[in-house]
Amino acid sequence: MKKGGLLIALTIAFSICSGSVLAGNTSQANTAGKDFANSMNNAKVKDAGKNIDPSTVPNYQGSNVPEASYYNSGLNIENQAQSEASTNPTAQFINDARTNRPQISINRDTDPLFMRHEEIKNKSHGLSETYSGCVDLPVGTKDVTQFEDKTCNVTGHQDTVNFTCKRTLSVTCSNPEAGQPDPFEDSDFTRSGDAGMGWGSSGHTFWYGNTGNNRHGDCKWFENTIRFYITDLNTIPEFVLEQVKYDDWMFVWVNGHVGFQGIGGSTYSGFDLGWKFPGNYKCEKKGVRTFNINVDARPKLRVGWNTIFIRHLVGGGGNAYLKFRARRLHGCTQSSSYTYTCPAGESHTKGTLKSSICTSGSATRYVKGFPVYRSCWEWDRNYSRLTDPYYVKDPMCGQLESEGCGQKSAVCTNHNGTYCENQVITYSCPYQTSARHVSMCGSQLVCPDGDCTSDYGQTYEPATDDFQRAATGMAVASEIAKDLDQDNLTVFTGEDQACAKKKWGFANCCKDSGWGTDIGLANCSNEEKELGLMKEAKRTHYIGNYCNDRDDILGCLSRKYVYCSYPSKLARIVIEQGKAQLGQNFGSAKNPNCSGFTVEQLETLNFDAMDLSEFYSDVMNNAANGSTPNSNGVAQDIQDKLKSRYPELNDGGN
Repeated sequence: MKKGGLLIALTIAFSICSGSVLAGNTSQANTAGKDFANSMNNAKVKDAGKNIDPSTVPNYQGSNVPEASYYNSGLNIENQAQSEASTNPTAQFINDARTNRPQISINRDTDPLFMRHEEIKNKSHGLSETYSGCVDLPVGTKDVTQFEDKTCNVTGHQDTVNFTCKRTLSVTCSNPEAGQPDPFEDSDFTRSGDAGMGWGSSGHTFWYGNTGNNRHGDCKWFENTIRFYITDLNTIPEFVLEQVKYDDWMFVWVNGHVGFQGIGGSTYSGFDLGWKFPGNYKCEKKGVRTFNINVDARPKLRVGWNTIFIRHLVGGGGNAYLKFRARRLHGCTQSSSYTYTCPAGESHTKGTLKSSICTSGSATRYVKGFPVYRSCWEWDRNYSRLTDPYYVKDPMCGQLESEGCGQKSAVCTNHNGTYCENQVITYSCPYQTSARHVSMCGSQLVCPDGDCTSDYGQTYEPATDDFQRAATGMAVASEIAKDLDQDNLTVFTGEDQACAKKKWGFANCCKDSGWGTDIGLANCSNEEKELGLMKEAKRTHYIGNYCNDRDDILGCLSRKYVYCSYPSKLARIVIEQGKAQLGQNFGSAKNPNCSGFTVEQLETLNFDAMDLSEFYSDVMNNAANGSTPNSNGVAQDIQDKLKSRYPELNDGGN
C-alpha cells in the first residue's frame, strides 16, 4: 500500500472511534505492565527462597512427598483422578446423574427464551445506538399483529409507436342507372338549312333527307345542319355514319372534319383523307347513288355542341340522304372513397401522419365501363402515436406484496398533464410482536410499568458512541486500505451491471432474492446471476430502467434495469452517503456513473455526518462469529504479545 492510502485509512479510523480505541489501548498497556511486574516479583521470590532453611518453613514435609510425581507432568494428576473416580462414591454419583437425568426438549417457537430472541436483540441494538431513557422489551408467549407502513414507487411510461397503413382509392358511380342505355330522342337533334330534307328514326338509327329526287337547280348548292349536345363523351359508345344516298354531289362534315366525299359514282369515306376532288367536274351525274359507308364518327365528337354539316350539289334534279346510328348510355356520377389497411391493433385515426408515398401511380381504370383517371390510386402512409400509459412497479412493490402487505394509499408525485409519471404506493405490512412488554432503563434496571424517573433514585446519561460505531469506523478504514487503487488513487470504484425483464418472460432475471437456489433461472445470463447475488449481498445501488427491445406493433418487449455494484456492502453505503455530500449522482440508466472517490474527495468527506447504522448489524454478527475481537480474544492477544516480547516469562522463566 502507498503511504497516502495508509494515512487516509488510519485518519478515518481514528476520527470515528478515537475514544473507544484509545481507551482500549490504555487498558491493555496497564494489564501488560501488571503481568510483567508480577512475573518479575515471583522470580525474585523464587530466587530468594533458595537460601532459606526448609525446616523453618511451617508444615514442611520434606522433598519426598506423593505430589512430587505431578511436577512438570499434568498427565500424572489427570490419570490418578480418573483412577480414583472409578471407585469414589461422589464421582460415581455425578456420572450417573449426567447419563440418567431426564432429557429436556425445548420448543424454539414457543419457549420465551428463544421466540423473543430476535426482537430482544434488535431492542438491545437500540439501547446502544440511541438510548436516552427506557426501552420496551418483549416478554411472554402471546403475540399480537401490528402494522407498519412501507412505500415503493410506480413509474409511468409512454412509448412511441411507428406504423404504416396502406391507403387505397376506390371510385364508384353513385347513380344506380350508370352504364344503362339512355337512347337518343328525336328531340335531342336540331335540324336547320335548306328545304327538301325529311327526318325519321327507329331505335338507335336516325336519317335525314330524301331517297328520291326532290330538289332542282342548275348546279345549285344546298346546305343542311344537324346539331346535338354531349355532356360526356364516355356516354357515347357508338356514333356511325351508316349510309348515304344522293344525286349529284354530296359531302358530309362532322365538327369540321369531312367524313364522306362523293361526286357521282366517285366516293371517299373516312376522316383525315384530305380533299380528294381537285379540279373541275360536271354538275350533272345522272342517277341516284347509294353507298353503305359505315364511317365511325365517334372520334370526332366532343363535349358540348356537335355539328353534322351536309352540302349537296344538284345539276337539274337531285336528292340528299344521310342515315346514322347513335347509342347513348347514362353517365357515371363519380364518388371517391378511401380504405385503410393497418397493422393489427392500429388505425390511421389514432396516429399522426408523418409521410405519404404513392405506390400505385397514374392510371385509367374503368368503372361500369366508364374510364376513370387518377394520378395515384394507392399510398403507403406512415404514422406515429404514443401508446397508452403503462406503469412499472419497482422490485420493492413485488416484495411487499409477496410478504402479505396490503395497499393503503397511492399518491402521484409527478403528473405531466396526461398521466402520472411517478406514484408513491404506501403498503400496510403486518408483523407479529409480543402482546406484553417491560421497560429497561439503563443496562440492568427493570422499572415497574416502564416508569423510570428520578423518583426511583435513578439518573441517566445519554449513550455515546459504542462498540458498533467504533467497529464500523475500523471497518471503513480497513475497506479503504484494501480497495485503494494505488495507480489512480481512487477508492470504492463500482461497476455498472444490468438485468433484463422481458414482457412475456418466464424467468425473472431481475429478482432481488433466491439466486442461491438457481430455480427457473436457466435463461438468465451470468451477468444477471452475478448481479442477483450482489443484490442479495446489498452491494448494489439501483439507478433506473429503460426499454432495450421495442417492436413497432407490440411495443416494449424488454426493459433493462441498471445498477452500480460495489466491492462490499459498506463500500456501497459510503458511496451513497459520500455522493450526497459532494452533490454527485449516479447518472442515468443509459449512462450510469459508478465512479468511486479520488483521494482529494475522500479527504473532504465528513464521516461523522454519515449514517452507517445499516452496517451495524453486520458488525454485531461478525462479533458473534469471532470476526471481530471480543474480551477473551483481547486478553489472549495481550498474553501472546507479552510472551513474544519477554521470552523469559514462558514456563516460569525456566
